[in-house]
Amino acid sequence: MKTLNIGKAQAKQWKFLTDKHRHIAYGGARGGGKSWGVRAKAKMLAYRYKGIKILIVRRTYKELLNNHIEILRAELEGFAKYNQSEKVFRFPNGSSIAFGYCKSDADLGQYQGAEYDVVFLDEPYSGLDPHAVDIFDELIGQQRADRTFVMVSHDLQKGFDMCTHALVLAKGRVVSFDEKDNLDFDEFHDLYRATVGMGVA
Repeated sequence: MKTLNIGKAQAKQWKFLTDKHRHIAYGGARGGGKSWGVRAKAKMLAYRYKGIKILIVRRTYKELLNNHIEILRAELEGFAKYNQSEKVFRFPNGSSIAFGYCKSDADLGQYQGAEYDVVFLDEPYSGLDPHAVDIFDELIGQQRADRTFVMVSHDLQKGFDMCTHALVLAKGRVVSFDEKDNLDFDEFHDLYRATVGMGVA
């Protein structure tokens, strides 16, 4: 049996990779390894669980290509086959990692009725107009039942609103991790700005 190498995780990334909650928000400064965490967790899940269907969403196809698809094509060589027209990796065990984007509200219709077990939202709201945000919120609401959502974002309010647990990372360390019900948003927001930085809050 082949061994899938996901690379070496930092402490913050390991906490994210091993978390088993259904809805996770993963935040932190730019360049903090969040997209790496998305790819690593998606690979681990697809390789371990037969038939699991995973979706990774970013705002544009170009972002998907640069941040995920091209990297995964190299990392998954010999483990999964990539279908370029369908934008999906398929594993021998029946698992799949698909890619979607939501540059405009016209793109959002492709997710209605779609069936995925795990959905990674990698900065999905960046650049969307308010109408598209509302539509995307509605689609997520329709899909949440019995599915796992992981959102990686600099939009603290949106992440906080959607998650059941919240994690803030700064300079390679876990600053805060708790159930959302135990957190006061204003205090959480102040902590985020003080530790991650004013420029990305």
